[in-house]
Amino acid sequence: MDDRGPEPNLQQIGAPEILDALADGAYITNRNRKIVFWSRAAERITGWSAAEVVGHSCSDNLLVHTDKDGHQLCGFEHCPLHRAISTGQMSSEPVLVFAQHKHGHRVPVEVSVAPLRDKDGNTLGGVEIFRDLTDAVQDLRRAKVIQEHALASDCLQTRG
Repeated sequence: MDDRGPEPNLQQIGAPEILDALADGAYITNRNRKIVFWSRAAERITGWSAAEVVGHSCSDNLLVHTDKDGHQLCGFEHCPLHRAISTGQMSSEPVLVFAQHKHGHRVPVEVSVAPLRDKDGNTLGGVEIFRDLTDAVQDLRRAKVIQEHALASDCLQTRG
């Protein structure tokens, strides 16, 4: 007897159930980047509930993705999701962006994007998966401070 329980029936599990099971945030848009699905982890990471974002464009002053220099990415030219939908190509590697939390602070996230296609290969929209990097960025900032203090201490010792 197998004590692992029944095998999951993949025909009974849909994309929402799969995406909601992930620790990373996920959302799906149509071709015009109107959000049609928002995962539970996306809610946890950003503070925005599915009810608040579904039906809105990702550029409707919700996430307001910026790069590390503060340049807004939510237009057409620099948006990773728009690029994936337009070119039909998934991101080759994750990109660091900063999403706006519902309460206004920035959340560093690692973003991967891909177009969503129908069975004939036509692009229907896109999916973005994002991982909260808050802890990793805080660790890097602490390491930088420690490094700066160590360098300053070395400079003082070599002068003395």
